[in-house]
Amino acid sequence: MTKEECIQELGLSGDPSMDEIKKAYRKLANKYHPDKADGDSEKFTTVSDAYRRLKKNDFVDADGRKHYYNNAAGYGKSHMNDIFDEMLRKAGFGGFGGAGYGGFDGFEEYIRQAQANQSRKITTFTITLKDIFHGGTAKVGNEHIAIPKGVPTNTIFSTTDGTEVKFRLKHTGDEKIFRRDDHSADLLCIVTIPIINLITGAMVTMNHPSGEQIEVEIPSGIESTSTIRVKGQGLPVWQNDKTRGDLYIKLNTYTPKFVSDKEMKKLKKMFEQKFEV
Repeated sequence: MTKEECIQELGLSGDPSMDEIKKAYRKLANKYHPDKADGDSEKFTTVSDAYRRLKKNDFVDADGRKHYYNNAAGYGKSHMNDIFDEMLRKAGFGGFGGAGYGGFDGFEEYIRQAQANQSRKITTFTITLKDIFHGGTAKVGNEHIAIPKGVPTNTIFSTTDGTEVKFRLKHTGDEKIFRRDDHSADLLCIVTIPIINLITGAMVTMNHPSGEQIEVEIPSGIESTSTIRVKGQGLPVWQNDKTRGDLYIKLNTYTPKFVSDKEMKKLKKMFEQKFEV
């Protein structure tokens, strides 16, 4: 293609700046990307080629003679940076540049890092919320390492002898109702109550990961979609274990299946209404 043809393929005219060329290319690449349902792989290839040629001054003159003013290697790394960035932007990752990998050069570095990680020996320990709350120890070879209070899970730590360890959370027993983000001191749980208790309120007793039983009040008249925050009933804060996170309770309701005739009559007398829709 000639320079003029490349410019026209990108929907431009005259002598556009490189910023204008890049903006037009990204718009068309997004429009014609073959991963989209209405994409056009042939058109995507054409606009990508036009952009590459304009960026590298790699096109033919009107008489058909080909010129390479910069890099004669065809698809150079500079162009590949844009291709990878565009692909990753489409996937929602913001491009290798945005992710801190620096385009195609960064992609090569990403591969090197991935290969290096495969050769690393990381010892994984399974711990419970109780371990995270109280802390403890784990044995690695001949060395005992501490499990600090509030320790993050799925994070790699190094011991004094260079051993790398990772803690993985396992929910057991009464802890199964609780959830915790890997680095958070807050606890989340779902509590299921009879639908009538949204009106009357209730006291809920639960076994906390601390090993204690705690009582939480469900206030009367609460909405079924409400989340109750109980301050200071979460886990110890990592590296500041004198402070604790909060407990968040999401309510779930069920309709009792077995209600006696006498109870049903009372309920109907209390709540029976006529509705207009």
